[in-house]
Amino acid sequence: MDQFFVNSDFKAGKFLHAEVTIRKINFADPTDGALVMRKGWFGTTPPLETLTA
Repeated sequence: MDQFFVNSDFKAGKFLHAEVTIRKINFADPTDGALVMRKGWFGTTPPLETLTA
């Protein structure tokens, strides 16, 4: 799998309200299946420039 997240995609709003599933996979034996670790949705976020520590 050669897909990844790019900051410019987030800034362009490509992932607004997208469903997200994080899975743990045994790449040595993918036939073991995948364990769902977390599931949720991306929401809207302010631009990083507006966030303060």
